[in-house]
Amino acid sequence: MAVFGKTAVQLVQEVANMDGEGLPSFKEDVVKKVLDEVDEHHKALLNILSTVQDAGLEWNQMEANDANALMFFREYDKLLMEYQDPRTGVGIDLTLDMTPPKDHKIEVRVLADHGEIFSKDGPLILKRNTVHFLWREDAMPLIAE
Repeated sequence: MAVFGKTAVQLVQEVANMDGEGLPSFKEDVVKKVLDEVDEHHKALLNILSTVQDAGLEWNQMEANDANALMFFREYDKLLMEYQDPRTGVGIDLTLDMTPPKDHKIEVRVLADHGEIFSKDGPLILKRNTVHFLWREDAMPLIAE
């Protein structure tokens, strides 16, 4: 199954990055791919609904849980936004990569002297043109700078 909305997000990002140049040309093949993804997810949803009904659950039994689920997702969204906020959290958008990283450490090439930092592995001096393997969470704030 395709990642939910990935192609649609790419289309929206393309429009957002146009810098006031108007709209990009219509891409029929990409729009068709988005519609195919929507159709695929619709079929998956129907399959899930069928499974729930086959299990003997009625929708009125699930309505009581809907309020709890909605409250959970609202609270989750609030916590996620606080965590991602550069002023109150780590300043990293966790929703950018829809697939988890394969490695916890990433290779970082230092472009300018940064001085000493403290990582999970201890103190580290970042000098220009050096290469280091840093924990992803240690490297992301440096990359954002």
